[in-house]
Amino acid sequence: MQQSTLIKTYYKAYYMREIAIVALMLFFDTVWINSNMTMYKATMESVQKAPLRINMTAAAVTYLFMFLSIYYIALPMAAANKNFVTFLGTAQTAGLVGLLTYGVYNFTNMSTFVDYSWSTAAIDTLWGGLLFTMVVYIVMRLDRL
Repeated sequence: MQQSTLIKTYYKAYYMREIAIVALMLFFDTVWINSNMTMYKATMESVQKAPLRINMTAAAVTYLFMFLSIYYIALPMAAANKNFVTFLGTAQTAGLVGLLTYGVYNFTNMSTFVDYSWSTAAIDTLWGGLLFTMVVYIVMRLDRL
């Protein structure tokens, strides 16, 4: 069996698409959050008047919702877009889903927390668009193996 056929078979047979979505999402988001921890920490401490503590159960539920948004909304939208093979084409669909998802979160925070930062809301909303674009673009490329 050729190596490319073996990779294709393995990718399709063992839920690799789903694993790829989760792995890419966690990798990119972890790098992003760690790179921007000063901004997030300052915003959260300003809002809650206490040190930042992550609730891992709530974080897991958040990532489950993000996975479901990518799997059931962003990927099918990107696949339906004839331009999905380009990064920009993927941004028009999957990126829009990420932008809207993160935008709802951030601007709900803006509307309910007096000290939630405009800059954090804007930057994090843009990050959501980029995150969904990168994950879906890579997964779509893997699907074409």
